Amino acid sequence: NYTTQDEYIEPLHALVAYFSQHPEYKTIPLFLAGHSHGGAMIPLYLDQYPKNPIKAWIGLAAPAQPVLTILPMQMNYLAALDGEISDSETRKLDWLKQRIQLLKSQGLSDSLLKTPKILGLPWAYWHQDLKSIPNHAAQRVKKPSLLLFGARDYQVNQRQVNEWRKVKKLHK
Repeated sequence: NYTTQDEYIEPLHALVAYFSQHPEYKTIPLFLAGHSHGGAMIPLYLDQYPKNPIKAWIGLAAPAQPVLTILPMQMNYLAALDGEISDSETRKLDWLKQRIQLLKSQGLSDSLLKTPKILGLPWAYWHQDLKSIPNHAAQRVKKPSLLLFGARDYQVNQRQVNEWRKVKKLHK
């Protein structure tokens, strides 16, 4: 079992530490940029490790909320691209929503752990993802940031942009 901490935060911390500890890099300002889930993890890293040398960060189409929170919307969009959502697609969407609700209500229960994984990722991964809210972490991080979004992006749509606006001053 691994989590977003294992996949993103700790490797990023090791990378920043590497650059911080080598004299040839100490005079170069460090900036972080990440796309999609990687961009959402940056404020979580900066919040968790506040004593870091990062000067500023950039999020490219970074979701403001946990990925598992927006995944049903993304899957619904993809299912509807052909103009209709089939019975099979509806069942898959319902299954996804039920698993997310189970995880939210029961946590890592034995019954949930016995069910198929979402996108093949361990349940511990999604459990931590639900607790990791990028825009809340960004609100606590006092470093300059640049957040860029596509106007027609279905993965990080206007709702996500509005969630970022709640904590960051964004310009149109």
